[in-house]
Amino acid sequence: MRIGSSTNLAHGVIIHGPCTIGQGCFLALRATVYNSILEEAVWVGIGAIIMRATVPSHTMIPAGSVIRSKYDVRNYRLTTEKEMEYQRSVFRASAALRSGYREFFGTAKNR
Repeated sequence: MRIGSSTNLAHGVIIHGPCTIGQGCFLALRATVYNSILEEAVWVGIGAIIMRATVPSHTMIPAGSVIRSKYDVRNYRLTTEKEMEYQRSVFRASAALRSGYREFFGTAKNR
């Protein structure tokens, strides 16, 4: 399994390999990815399931979707600039939380 940098995995995400998740992807609560490739900056909505598919860069997979093959992916749109900015803001907030926790617990010096 490979997960690219600046990728956000929310609570309850399940990734069952082999999988490749590209840089800057956003996987929302309880999303499941099985034996798939997510290219760069893919948005996977809450509870969506992706199995045995390659999802092209900047694709928006809505909440609750079920992707069973590469053919299912054709029905979905590209992410908007507003959605991409939201992804970036979540990553910045997560990075700030991580830094704050490290500082609070004194582990910032170890990294």
